Amino acid sequence: MLEVKNLSVSYDTATILSDVSLRVSEKELVGLVGPNGAGKTTLLRAITGLVKWERDNKRGMRQGRIAIEGSVTFMGESIDNLPPHLIARRGLAHCPERRRPFTEMTVYENLLAGGYLLNDKATFNRLIEEVYALFPVLKSRAKQISGTMSGGEQQMLAIGRAMMF
Repeated sequence: MLEVKNLSVSYDTATILSDVSLRVSEKELVGLVGPNGAGKTTLLRAITGLVKWERDNKRGMRQGRIAIEGSVTFMGESIDNLPPHLIARRGLAHCPERRRPFTEMTVYENLLAGGYLLNDKATFNRLIEEVYALFPVLKSRAKQISGTMSGGEQQMLAIGRAMMF
């Protein structure tokens, strides 16, 4: 389902990932464990195309360069050169840590923002029902301002928003 081969990422002269490979099969659950600064987030950002987006848009660094090498295959298709939004459309999304909902928007509006790229209302309705089935509290709080929710509820919302692609 997901295969990463020889992935390396460096920011200027700092090597963050060096020759990382992993394989995740369908219905397999894999945990990524390590201390702060070990490269866990960089690996996930590289897999979902965010490191290349940062490099191509020169984000995050005033000087220096971002180098990325290796390959990422998802569902048998190379996604190495796809932008993050097209990777998400294929079913692989990044849900960042620390929740980060749009705090002044409702739960429903946050989910709507997650499905922004969808062109089909039927697909949007199916996905939102899947999110509500997984996290029933979100359905009961659809009109609640997300910034007033507990941390755990906000995390559910962040995951639900990532599912809306």
